[in-house]
Amino acid sequence: MMEERKTRISVRGKGNGRPQKSAFSFSGGLFKALRKDPVIKEIYALAVPTSRLRRSAGVKIYLVGGVLRNLLIGEAPGADYDLCVEGGADRLKGGTVREVSRRLAEALGGSFFLLDEESSTWRIAVKGDIQRTVDIAPVRGSGITADLKERDFTVNATALDIRDVFENERPSLVDPCEGIEDAKKRILRPVSAMVFDEDPLRMLRAVRLSQQYAFKVEKSTRAWIKEKARLIKKSAMERIRDEMTLMFAHPGTAESMKTLFTLGLLGTIIPELKYWQSGEDGWQSGEAGWQAASYDIASHSLKTLKEADYLASGRQGRLAGRRGRSVGRAEKLNGGLKGFFDFEGGMGRQAERTVTFKLAAFFHDIGKPLTMKAEGEDRQGRLVGRRGRSVGRQGRLSGLSFMGHDVEGEILVKKILRRLKFSRRVIRAVAAIVRNHHRIFTLASLSEPSGRTRAHFFNAAGKAGWQAGGETGLFLLMLGLADARATRGSEDRRLLSVVKEMLEFYFNVYARGGAESILGGGEIMDTFNVAEGPVVGRIMRELCSAFEEGTVRGKKDAVRHIRKWLKVSESEERGKKTVDFCPRRY
Repeated sequence: MMEERKTRISVRGKGNGRPQKSAFSFSGGLFKALRKDPVIKEIYALAVPTSRLRRSAGVKIYLVGGVLRNLLIGEAPGADYDLCVEGGADRLKGGTVREVSRRLAEALGGSFFLLDEESSTWRIAVKGDIQRTVDIAPVRGSGITADLKERDFTVNATALDIRDVFENERPSLVDPCEGIEDAKKRILRPVSAMVFDEDPLRMLRAVRLSQQYAFKVEKSTRAWIKEKARLIKKSAMERIRDEMTLMFAHPGTAESMKTLFTLGLLGTIIPELKYWQSGEDGWQSGEAGWQAASYDIASHSLKTLKEADYLASGRQGRLAGRRGRSVGRAEKLNGGLKGFFDFEGGMGRQAERTVTFKLAAFFHDIGKPLTMKAEGEDRQGRLVGRRGRSVGRQGRLSGLSFMGHDVEGEILVKKILRRLKFSRRVIRAVAAIVRNHHRIFTLASLSEPSGRTRAHFFNAAGKAGWQAGGETGLFLLMLGLADARATRGSEDRRLLSVVKEMLEFYFNVYARGGAESILGGGEIMDTFNVAEGPVVGRIMRELCSAFEEGTVRGKKDAVRHIRKWLKVSESEERGKKTVDFCPRRY
């Protein structure tokens, strides 16, 4: 048992850019937060001495894992609870755990199911404004202390008897691995040297927790991970995907991907990135002659991802020059993006967009190594040909080209994301963004794109990827900015101007539903006194064109525009034998 601490803990550390908070005091704040939690209250109702379950079986229910860890470091507790059940004559068969799960699910209005038969772990899923999950398992080994010593990291290896939250003035945590001290220092340390052998996924989790909660991974821990990186192949792809998704959902993704490169984990998970391996002279690959002097794909991809991170998280960020020096602040963009991306780090639809966008930013140039063509010398004086292979000796390097890298990239990213078990929806969207990521640069090259051209940009992108409605077009706009910033180290003023105009067009015109949402067929016949027939179709087509041009934004604009258009049409048709336009006959 820990010694009672009454002072507040000040926690400092680097991480995802968020301001660090003071942790709760152990004599009050931590437990006050738990007493208010609706799930904890229901768990306590099952654990009190008057409960028939406790009276018959002598059951203890412990809160363990992430909720406690988050409260110890001053973060929000989250919505994923882990419980350990100790006691009960039939605990080895999981009968007590099942009964606790059934009762708690009933109290919370959720459903419960067996999550893992081998460990007798049950899961409760509760839907609502906040989707909560509760995982319940029997205590492993001889008791709760032995159970905690078998967990992954010391900060996750604390436990609290639920009764103590409500019944003791001086409640205490079970802390056999000094997790409280590590939480104070924001240090991520495994409970033993075997944790990565027992479950290799914990290596990914270490990087993800350091990103999400600003933990510092110990030097010796990093060395263990690098040594055992190949073991990650033993983990199920679905579990790897879940950890990667969390990394891409939260700020700080670029730094985590760089860490995964350095530790050898990313190359093991995605062998297609062999061209991106780290060398003494920087990011380079030895196998295919993909020299950093020719094109530094890893650094560019990481810089693009970092800029995408700023855009998706709602932070302005600072634009970095070629030597990493700040050269100014990025400009704010359309406020509509705040509702499009998830700025709070949740896991809803907006978070799915964030993950999709950042995956596309990371992989947007993945097809370049397969399409590289060059003429001239590499640093060893050899002529570099297709795919970076030496083809002889000649003069100086004259340039590189990557024709077709968008197509190759689309094929490759589909293969990678399918293997990682991402959803078809995400795969389709990421592949479409990678395939079309140069569209915005083509648009920016036009002196003055028309409204119809702007609408076509979103229409074409929508059909290719996320959904009809042009959301993929927003991804392309944001990726264009991130890509240009990463390449130039400064803002491309022309591109920024075009992106701002396109965002205004999308949120103020395009996303409002089209001309059909302003005037329907029946309203057209009544307003302009025309009969059902081809004239209605002509009016609708003219209205759609005006809408795409941006000259029509509401019903008043539409009526005014069509009246003027009808007068012009009448004068042009006057004198002809057949007139398409005719008044309605009654």
